[in-house]
Amino acid sequence: MGTILYKRLFEVRVLHDYFLSKQDLTSIYALNNNDKIDFLNNSINLDQYDIRKFLEIIPSISTLNILKNFQIRMVLLPSGFLVGVKVKPQLNGAGEEEYLPTMAITDALQLGFRLKIKKANFNAYTNLKIQEFTPAHYFFSNNNASGLKVFPSLSLPVSNFQAGKIYETGELAIVSGVLQEALEETSNAGASFWKPVTGSGFANEQDRVLLPKLFPYTASIAMASVEFTLKKPDSSEVKSITASNVQASQTLYLDFRQTIPAIGDESREIVDGHYLLEISSDISTATTSVYLSDELYQSADTGALVIETNGTDPAFRILNSNGTLITKKKADGTFIPHPVYEIRFKRRGTYWRYRSDSGKTLKTTTNTAHFLNEDGGNLITKDLRPLTYYSTFFEDPALPAIPRIHLPNPSVGPVKKEMKRFFSDLYVSPIKGLIDLV
Repeated sequence: MGTILYKRLFEVRVLHDYFLSKQDLTSIYALNNNDKIDFLNNSINLDQYDIRKFLEIIPSISTLNILKNFQIRMVLLPSGFLVGVKVKPQLNGAGEEEYLPTMAITDALQLGFRLKIKKANFNAYTNLKIQEFTPAHYFFSNNNASGLKVFPSLSLPVSNFQAGKIYETGELAIVSGVLQEALEETSNAGASFWKPVTGSGFANEQDRVLLPKLFPYTASIAMASVEFTLKKPDSSEVKSITASNVQASQTLYLDFRQTIPAIGDESREIVDGHYLLEISSDISTATTSVYLSDELYQSADTGALVIETNGTDPAFRILNSNGTLITKKKADGTFIPHPVYEIRFKRRGTYWRYRSDSGKTLKTTTNTAHFLNEDGGNLITKDLRPLTYYSTFFEDPALPAIPRIHLPNPSVGPVKKEMKRFFSDLYVSPIKGLIDLV
């Protein structure tokens, strides 16, 4: 009986620094690659990180058929999931052992996976935009036709600051050439409204492009006329929809399920994939990227992931041009590993507000006055502070003479918006040397 050999085709890691951060608030994204992997593995071994507790990764129906037909297997992991394929080894001219799928992958296949959040509080501790004005979900892919993605992240880069746009607390933008997060709701690019962020490749608003083929569009202003034109990435037109006398806040339903046939022709189904949506009105014209899929878009999900077999960017490919796997055994016995992609979620930052659990007025001490402001009987952190699952301490690296202190972490509850800021409330009793009563 012959040996059955499976090799790793690719892996996807889902990282979240709400769970993957140190007591001094150092995020996994601030570590070099070796230290990052060590920290991740250690967290998994200590049962401190397992994405299966908060996220479901669900193959689409068509993907399940592909897995079966091409002898591909998917394995869920605490850090994400792994996909392997049945292979037969062969030697190339350089004496390297390559791996060719037993069922040759000659067509352009797309493996699609729905991302469904298990816990309702995910958005409370994840730095994703709270005020959403479109039904679009997050979409991640190894397709890098734009050339903008940086391996191993499957996210598009954060966009530059846009004049006139209102950013909510924590929202990301490139400001003055630096990745930063807004300290409060703002349309101002001034330095006092932003805070530099360590890391890169985070899930962000640029990734929110997944839509069903029939979806609502709500007009922000009145328009005498507006035309919605769906185009392929090469800008060739697929379908156009027009509307007249559109009122502000009016909702239109855009139907891109089938093309509009010419006289004598039949309509055709519009296939899943990347498109450009041009919105042209009597006032302005704008174009946005969308990914349309009724199979992958589910209203209860947060997004989806698609891995393509025919990508053109070498860094993101899962197969070599000759159809063999990226992983191979070199002549010296060492291995070139399979591609490992990442989806990077960033923890949310809020202002921590300590309230008296007995309705009294709280005040700082000499130990906490450097970190907290007194405000209407409450104590509020002076800076936007990231939420973390595990306990942290307060310290100021710029002032080592000020001792670090421990204060309670907020539990993950609803984020409260007040005075253009997001707050996390904690109800506490006096803490000797740290929090006093008036």
